[in-house]
Amino acid sequence: MEEENKKIKKKNIKTIRGKALTAYIVVIIVISIALAYGCGFLLGKELYDKKEKNNNNPTPIEKEELLTDEAVKNIMDRFEGIKISSERLYKNDKFEISSIDNNELLVTALSKFNVYNVCAKTGLNYILLSDINNELNKYVQKSLTMDDIKNNPSPSMGNPYDYAYSIKSADNERVKVSSNVCGGEFGAEDYVYRHITKGTKNGDYAYIYEKIAFARYGKNFDYDGEYYVDYYKDYIKTGDKVETIPSKEFTDANGNPKEGSTPNWDLYNTYKYTFKLVDGAYYFQSLELVK
Repeated sequence: MEEENKKIKKKNIKTIRGKALTAYIVVIIVISIALAYGCGFLLGKELYDKKEKNNNNPTPIEKEELLTDEAVKNIMDRFEGIKISSERLYKNDKFEISSIDNNELLVTALSKFNVYNVCAKTGLNYILLSDINNELNKYVQKSLTMDDIKNNPSPSMGNPYDYAYSIKSADNERVKVSSNVCGGEFGAEDYVYRHITKGTKNGDYAYIYEKIAFARYGKNFDYDGEYYVDYYKDYIKTGDKVETIPSKEFTDANGNPKEGSTPNWDLYNTYKYTFKLVDGAYYFQSLELVK
């Protein structure tokens, strides 16, 4: 009997211990859930507070500002120092500076040395490669190597800038250049009439908007020498003429538009030029037709 009571007592102790352990586990689980909930609540509150703080103090957004007339002129003067033909620039709807070829880079640099003042028969210019790149970098963020110059295609009449010079040799970091045109200049391309409508900047970028009329002399003229100028929207002049304006010359002796020769700019397309600010100067990046 006593032995049986001992067994019952031992069994009751095991039961009590099992229930206690179960209760202990339940308590641990409840505490863990409470802690997890509390941490989640605090984390959520912290993220919410941070979001509210950001909403109340948003990151400043750079605003587009108008450029002064002087700034626009300086930027476009730099752009016009790049010797790319109008056909290359405007034949398609977009042109990017990454498309510039070595010939255009070389002509851009050589045009600053007045190589056309030395005729092929009378003399040569000797120009250091470093000087060529120094001049080039004032307009384009690219550089030429001696191999670029040696492998440059032979000048031809295909590009209005090609025939103005010849590379005689390129060795020992020095380029020997002669002019193909005595007293000539880098130029002689199709007439492009321009009218800047707006210049803006935003951060490191500047944007200049320009109306362009592509012009050529008409076939008809009178005996007093009064030519007629045909103006088109597109460079290749495949569409209908936008206007035909009588004018003996496009500009007067001072380079100003002659009276009666200015197109009606509302009829023409707008081109957008993009420039990037680098070391205090704006460099041309691209142009595109604004549709």
